[in-house]
Amino acid sequence: MPFDASSRARDEWKKIYGPSGDMVRKACKPASLVVLLAYEDKQLTAESCKDFGNIMAENPNVEEVNLSKNNFGAAGTALGDMLATNKRISKLHVNECGFDDKVLAAFAAGIAKNTTLQELNMAGNKFTAAGFTAFLKVTAANTRLTTLNISNNNFGKDSDECIVFANAYLASSNLTTINFSGNAFGEKASTVLAKNLSKNKSLTSINFSNNAIGDEGCAAFIDLVKNSQKITSLALNKNGLGASDNATDLIEALIASTTLKIVDVADNDFEAETAKLFIKYINTNAIVESLDISGNEFGEDLASEFVTALTKTKTLKDIDVTECELGEDAEEELEDLDNCDVAT
Repeated sequence: MPFDASSRARDEWKKIYGPSGDMVRKACKPASLVVLLAYEDKQLTAESCKDFGNIMAENPNVEEVNLSKNNFGAAGTALGDMLATNKRISKLHVNECGFDDKVLAAFAAGIAKNTTLQELNMAGNKFTAAGFTAFLKVTAANTRLTTLNISNNNFGKDSDECIVFANAYLASSNLTTINFSGNAFGEKASTVLAKNLSKNKSLTSINFSNNAIGDEGCAAFIDLVKNSQKITSLALNKNGLGASDNATDLIEALIASTTLKIVDVADNDFEAETAKLFIKYINTNAIVESLDISGNEFGEDLASEFVTALTKTKTLKDIDVTECELGEDAEEELEDLDNCDVAT
């Protein structure tokens, strides 16, 4: 029997709004209601999208909506009008929704008129350059936005668009958390973005993993780490930083940081020559609380020093040294530490 997404959606609304399915607005007015529609790999019909739009437009209480992993297709345009009129939604998740440019344009127009949205997740939608342009309008118009996830899109295919994005992004000084990971920006765009991100005084969390940032990009992030007064979380994993001429300077900058509490530099091809610097980081930095250096093959030569440092640390609450090739003896000792993740 074919999957009837519209019928399934109505069943969900009945669970939320009562057995009659008429939303029972007077009887059901929680201060916050999380709506989850995550029908993975199922295509919601135009009718169900319209149903959703009507419900959201009429109910003023829903603050967080998750419509991720629904392949809306052309039916997704119905969400634009809903967002334009809704005055309550503060968190919206629409990652992996298969938006095309037409849907994204309608979607962007709706968000541009929304005055309450603070957190937006649009990861994994593989926007084209035209769709990306529409997205810029969203970030420029919504001044309340503080959390933005646009990871795993195709922005990196056009460096000029990336540079434009950097400037448009800086127009919103209220963003505190961004996730730009998996966008294949490359060295040029990564450098421009990092330089502009360092000028933003509100950011506290940056995820820039898996973007092939290169030597110049690495240098730009070194400056960001050195100059940051508020950033507490930084992810630069899967950027091949071990091969960068600036790898040592980056780790030294991390060691000297007085703000970074969460650092992820996993899977960067760091090898034995940088192991001593990471040991120094563990021994001397009193700020970092979570450190992921997994997937870097440091080898066994300094394994005992890693064990000593991790055993003595008073500040690190979580460290991941999985697949660091420290040897069986060291890994067995580290397994006994509550704050350490290690391959068995």
